[in-house]
Amino acid sequence: MSKEQKRYIHDINKLKTYLKSVNHFRDYKISSFSYDNENHSMTIIIESSRILPYGAREELHLIAAGVRNFYIKDVDKPAEWSIKELQIWDEMFQFQLNPGHLSFKVMAFSLIISNTLNDKTATEMLSVNINDMIQVFKYDSRINDMSFSFKQDETKILHYIGVTNEEHDSYWSYFSDASDLKRFHTAEELFNARIYDDQSLRELWSEVTIIHLNGMPIAECFSQFEKSIKIRVDESVVGLSLNDVTVDGHIIKDKVCHSCGANACYVSKYDNVCCPYCNIWLDESRRHQNQPFEPELIWNPYKLLRFCHVEFRRGGKAYTYYCSDQNVQKGDWVIVPVGISNIEKEVQVVKTFQATANHPPYPLHKIKTIIRKLPSLTEEVASTVASLVKLGTVCDLTQRGTYFDRWEAYDILKTPIGHFWLEYNGEPVTMLIDTIFPSRHAMFFVEGAYYLKPCRRKLNDFQQLKICTDVNLRRARYIDNLGVRRQDGSRWQLNDYDIGIAISAQEVINKGVATNALGIPYLEEWYDEYKYEHIFSVIWKYYESDEDASLWFNVVQ
Repeated sequence: MSKEQKRYIHDINKLKTYLKSVNHFRDYKISSFSYDNENHSMTIIIESSRILPYGAREELHLIAAGVRNFYIKDVDKPAEWSIKELQIWDEMFQFQLNPGHLSFKVMAFSLIISNTLNDKTATEMLSVNINDMIQVFKYDSRINDMSFSFKQDETKILHYIGVTNEEHDSYWSYFSDASDLKRFHTAEELFNARIYDDQSLRELWSEVTIIHLNGMPIAECFSQFEKSIKIRVDESVVGLSLNDVTVDGHIIKDKVCHSCGANACYVSKYDNVCCPYCNIWLDESRRHQNQPFEPELIWNPYKLLRFCHVEFRRGGKAYTYYCSDQNVQKGDWVIVPVGISNIEKEVQVVKTFQATANHPPYPLHKIKTIIRKLPSLTEEVASTVASLVKLGTVCDLTQRGTYFDRWEAYDILKTPIGHFWLEYNGEPVTMLIDTIFPSRHAMFFVEGAYYLKPCRRKLNDFQQLKICTDVNLRRARYIDNLGVRRQDGSRWQLNDYDIGIAISAQEVINKGVATNALGIPYLEEWYDEYKYEHIFSVIWKYYESDEDASLWFNVVQ
């Protein structure tokens, strides 16, 4: 469920203050523009360039009455109007556009700032230590404004505080349609003023949910504002304490930072020397690497972060990745970056868990992040299946009494469990299909056993030959490998079915055969002398037990 929070500005001085906090709408866009010449009124809808967290959206409506001295030049369609800046002098509004120019005078106006937030936004924003936040407002010239709400507040009005570069009373607060803009001389006055139902922001800080700083998610501001925070370094018998975060290490009395002159610190976890005040490595060989301490630790060391373990091979070593996506769960398949070149690979999540920011399972400055969750195989290949079924020759096994010609070239095999087809270098190729029909009373009876091989025997510029399916094996339970001397493949349980896919060769021992992350076999090398040997097997039956050997005995031997 989404919630809309609105802020209204009717006063010219309030608007000027607000414009300073948002850099005069630089890089915002005018998405809609209407001017009523008879009634001298105007409505402009402005799209914000602020990056709000968790899908939140911000839209501004500027409604003007008594419009006069209207002037517009060198502009195109409204949706293409990019704003360089909005300046205001007395009653004059002047938009510098890219390209073009728009200006007018008004007798009255209203700026409505709408923030549409979803439930996830409201529950997953982050509050930080209030003393650190006051330091940011006091000492960092880059801070403009902060938007927040109170956890128990059911109103639709966002609360705003901010700071401008004016000499006197540069701190301000604005928090409802009916309230006036309140100004304060110091950051302490702003946070201690009892203006929230006779309570101060300091008193209510535990109830605060920060929506954004300078229009950005709070997490993205950690690095931007980290040097505004006073770094507190102590040493005890348990190690170094950095803003109450304990790490293994000690202060080095006879080595100082060349930048600030403070004593250097040795950190055991990295086996290296750094300056915690400047957050830099003092070893020249590590200068190009990330900072020793994540800025997030300085702000909220006890924040719970989400991680996961993935396996590149079933039952193999588990690797840890940062996983902020709450939709990723155990058993899902995801894309992750691997190695120095960050090559994208498909892996399965075998565990998800949480750890605090000050005790991560792997150093935060080194850990890699999951790129995206993969859809089901059915969704991923839906367009290919639809095209092959519509335009190709289909071997349909879903109808009773179906007859197929083992010498006919088919594009796709349709079975009760799903579709199967062959791809050469990523493109579908025609195939020949064969089968055996075991007696229902046979010891190793299966519901279906079909064998696929490409019609083409001249495969130039070979990269790979693989069998594809829309059976959602990403949700299947892997049972075992179907490999022996002359075959390789895998077996899964999916719902009520026991499913096997294998590749076999009658005269060659698994030459050029590999399996993907799911366990589906494919050919990665092609040898002309064996071009008639490789056959893909697709077998299924109703699941009985993991010890059932029926599928294994129905792979082409």
